[in-house]
This record gives sequence, structure tokens and C-alpha cells, in this order.
Amino acid sequence: WSSDVCSSDLFRAQPLIGMLREMYAFFTDDRERVARYIDEAIASGDEWLVAVSWAMRAMLAENDGEVDELRVAADGALRRYRALGERWGLSNALRLAGTLCLLDGDLDGATAAYTEALDVLKELGSRDDEFMLRLQLADLAMRRGDPATARAGFESALAAAQTSGWRPDEAIILAACARFEAVAGNTAAAREAHAAAEARLQGVSRNSPVWHHLNTIVYSTGAMV
Repeated sequence: WSSDVCSSDLFRAQPLIGMLREMYAFFTDDRERVARYIDEAIASGDEWLVAVSWAMRAMLAENDGEVDELRVAADGALRRYRALGERWGLSNALRLAGTLCLLDGDLDGATAAYTEALDVLKELGSRDDEFMLRLQLADLAMRRGDPATARAGFESALAAAQTSGWRPDEAIILAACARFEAVAGNTAAAREAHAAAEARLQGVSRNSPVWHHLNTIVYSTGAMV
């Protein structure tokens, strides 16, 4: 893992190695090394590894709030995944594109990107991220002043999350539903949804890496309600 000597020939023979060492450096919080590994992977010439590495760079830029770098990296990932036809990577790149459209105030562009990402996942038969994409589309409908479509979107997102049976997913969606109902002026429905989100949160271990994030989402929503 920690070897700094990894030739382009090895990347072309085993591109997964290039991705895994980027992830290792990321999870060990070695930002200098992960940046160097990304540069080396992009220079490797393996198109799949290049696409993965641009996506990794985009993710880091998004986390750091570096919008200009995010724009360049997301475009690099999206173009390569489209050329490769690699649908899982394409769905992630489309979500990055949707984020950029939101930052630009382009609600139509964001809707198109998230809708295509959802369609791509359907081609794979994957429902792992369906609830989050439906949540983002519902939020966009609310921003566009279309409460009926937004409500239908939140309901379909909740149904998708309940299918997974994972309490953190349900807590996130229920909190989003509570915020929607609060904005719509339906206080009683907002309280009911928030109470359900709190109940799901209680079922998540405090040792879980997502617990603090969920706690913030649920209780900030409670304050809003």
C-alpha cells in the first residue's frame, strides 16, 4: 500500500491498484500523497483509472469548497465515463454535474443531471442511491415552486429508503419530509415526520461513522419545525 513506486505498466495491467492506493491515502488523511497518487494515475494512460481519478479529485474539491477545481475535475470524469460507458461511475459524475448546476442556479440543468443519474442506475438494476437522487429531485421541485411534484418526490424517496431497511436512510428522508412540511405550513405533519426521524435516529449506534451527521440533520430540522 505505502510503496511510492508504481509504474504506468502496472497501472495498465491492474488499474484497480491505482484506485485502491488513492482510497488508502484518502482514508489515512494523507492529502499530499493522495494528490500525488491522483496525478500519477491520470498520467497512466488507462482510461478507466483516469476517469476514477478525476472523480476522486472532484470529490476532494467538493469537500474543500474549491468550486473552480470541482468544475474542471467533474468535467474530466463525466467526459471519460461517457466515452467508456461505465454506468456506475457515470451516475456519480452526473451527480457532481448536478451539484455544479445548483451552485450556478441552473435548476433545469440540475434536474436533468440527477434524472439521468437515476436512469443510469436503473439500467444497472441498482437501488443503492435511488433514495438520495429522488430526494434531490424533490428538493429541486420545491425550489421551482412545484409543491405537488415535490411531495410526490419525497414520498417516492421515502419508499425507496424503506425498501433498503437501513435506518440512517430513513432518518435522512423523514427529516427532509419534515422540512418540506414546515415550509409548506403543515406544522402537524412536520412534527409527525420529525418524530419519526428521531425514532429512526435512536436505532443508529453512536459508534456509527454517520451518527453525528444524522444527529445534526435530525435536530436542526427539529429546531426548524
